[in-house]
Amino acid sequence: YKSMKKISLCLIIVLLFSIFVYWIGLTQRKIEPGTFGVLQTKTNGLIEKPFLAGEKNWNWQFLLPTNSKLDIYKIEPYVEQVLIEGELPSGKLYGSLISDSYNFDYSFSYNIAVTISPEAVIELIKLNQITDNESLNKYLGCAAKTMAQLATNYLLEKAKNNPGFTIESMRKDEVLRNVQIYKEFPAVEVYSLSIEKSKIPDFALYNKLQSGNLLSQSKILNQQEENNDEKIDSN
Repeated sequence: YKSMKKISLCLIIVLLFSIFVYWIGLTQRKIEPGTFGVLQTKTNGLIEKPFLAGEKNWNWQFLLPTNSKLDIYKIEPYVEQVLIEGELPSGKLYGSLISDSYNFDYSFSYNIAVTISPEAVIELIKLNQITDNESLNKYLGCAAKTMAQLATNYLLEKAKNNPGFTIESMRKDEVLRNVQIYKEFPAVEVYSLSIEKSKIPDFALYNKLQSGNLLSQSKILNQQEENNDEKIDSN
């Protein structure tokens, strides 16, 4: 009877130890919904497989103290608000022909959401472009800013070729269909883009000034004013 108790006790200890070992190596308990994990170990280096919430994964590397590091990344789109401001080439010069305070400036305020796949995150880690979720957000923020600048270039070119162009006249998805950041950020997808505020310069006036029509007229008027001033001084 005593031997049976010892055997039973040993079995219970073994069972509890097995459960403990299984629990230590269980990856999914460390990953919350809406996130995924990337495992880096001293024994095997970077594990090139993302660990998703809800998937059962057991890794023996967790059994070795200080051997493993599981970095957690968010899955949801990263949202960045971007303001692009500037003025057209020689805008102040041309604007001074109209008034001292006139210029051909522009501004666009965007709300941009970008996403990236867990597999692409691992590739960025391998390339030493990111190290954690914070650096990933900075990377995605740069992608959003690049998208905003390219979108601004597209909108200004469209307004230049069509002086009657307005933001309201565009389709909602027009910018997304015509502007891509694949060359700069091949792994990033622009999930959504909205223009919150915009200021488009008067391209009809700017084009006339740039072509020299109004510039020539302005020079004639200035010359006439100078001649009138000389006549007044001589009198």
